[in-house]
Amino acid sequence: MSLTDIAHRINELASSWEQFKLINDRKLKEIESKGRADSATIEQLCKVNNAIDIVLPKVNDKGIISYLSYNGV
Repeated sequence: MSLTDIAHRINELASSWEQFKLINDRKLKEIESKGRADSATIEQLCKVNNAIDIVLPKVNDKGIISYLSYNGV
């Protein structure tokens, strides 16, 4: 795996994680204000969560996370 591939997968994971946090924060605000989350928000959150579930094993299978953790990144 090239460094470009590693960078692409890490960027993809980071982007998905940032989207997840934003949508989850929106969901929590909806629950606080309306007592429930909007179905569109829940659907978006599920899609992003599924994207993370797909990307994370690709990153982890190649030992990238272990390598970065070991090297203090």
